[in-house]
Amino acid sequence: MVPGVAAWETISMNHNLVLNPEPGSGINPAAASGKLEGNPVHEDLVEGAALAPPDFLLNLVVDDQHQVAGVFVGNWLTAHEQGARFMDEHYRIEIGAPADLVIVSCGGSPRDINLIQSHKAIENVFPAVREGGVMIVLAECKDGIGSDHFYQWSCLGSLEAIEAKLRQNYQVHGQTAHACMRKALKAQIIMVSGLEDEVVEKMKMVPVRDIDSALSLAREKLGPGATTYVIPEGYTIRIC
Repeated sequence: MVPGVAAWETISMNHNLVLNPEPGSGINPAAASGKLEGNPVHEDLVEGAALAPPDFLLNLVVDDQHQVAGVFVGNWLTAHEQGARFMDEHYRIEIGAPADLVIVSCGGSPRDINLIQSHKAIENVFPAVREGGVMIVLAECKDGIGSDHFYQWSCLGSLEAIEAKLRQNYQVHGQTAHACMRKALKAQIIMVSGLEDEVVEKMKMVPVRDIDSALSLAREKLGPGATTYVIPEGYTIRIC
């Protein structure tokens, strides 16, 4: 089944479907987290799995306390869809309007063990912050970035350069670097972490060491009366 036992070429082609077909046109908005219908990445996975369908599927949903919240067993496709609906019912939050300021924690170790893992929380809650607003991310990142390859992609310096290289030679960490930088260019992302300043700045984010410093920067940018969301478990929930 793709991607678990597929060839690397197959995995790369599948993941590369996040890009719009036209070079230079960026990310396909249909290839979004938590979206199945119309998502070219998901539909390609389903097509691949159907070529050699598994006999049985067991999926678990884990809550913010690391406990099993749901078990989905049976047909490889329908059981997965049931699990997805369960996730939407329990962990999908609709907001009335994006806020000026979003303060999000990844939820502690191991969810913030490195920058790559921490980005999942940023991805989940990014719709909660308005364009030009501020997101404060609390993520220890005790293991650093998570991959030297990720840093190399970050050093390309622009979304255009990352996208061009992805189209030539797709790598998962390149896609993550593109996704992270894309968000940081839409809203100011302040990272409260143990990462080296240079690493954070390469991703167009702002490095600080404590929440007080982050709040001071946010107030300086936004002024008084900023609308605010505080999200303590960004790794688990999804904002839409």
